Amino acid sequence: MNISHNISRGKFIKFLSCMLAALMITSMTTVSCAEKEIVTGESQSLSSDSPDKSLSPTMNIINPDSEIRGVWIASVANINFPSQKGLSESQLKAELDSIIENAKSAGLNSIFFQVRPTADALYNSEIFPTSVYLSGENGKAPDGNFDPLQYLIEKAHAQNIFVHAWVNPLRV
Repeated sequence: MNISHNISRGKFIKFLSCMLAALMITSMTTVSCAEKEIVTGESQSLSSDSPDKSLSPTMNIINPDSEIRGVWIASVANINFPSQKGLSESQLKAELDSIIENAKSAGLNSIFFQVRPTADALYNSEIFPTSVYLSGENGKAPDGNFDPLQYLIEKAHAQNIFVHAWVNPLRV
């Protein structure tokens, strides 16, 4: 892809992020409309001139557990997890426990966890090196060969929270 010299890479990435968010919101609205049609038999219009006030959290959905109420946990550049490089196993576990606790208290049922930020991994892998964002050194496992993804899955599932592995294929 040829990016114009007038647009910085950062602005272009921000633009793509905004477009992705808009697509996700549109997708979620479409799912809500489809669910309403299944429940009530009514078809919903998404035209901008007649906003649908009936799409509310109180509408009667057949299976409320199918709703996704989630949070994205970014690991690239230590944005959300881990908070910094080189934390001990107990510190990494404490941060993941806090994420799960916050998700549970906010009524969320899904965590989208970035497990491959830059062609590396936040899980034990025979193919990809351990992420530099964990230990501070690319390919070096954290204390005790700790596997953040496995730990998160076990702890989140115990709280009835789904874990979705988020792979970033663009930062290679």
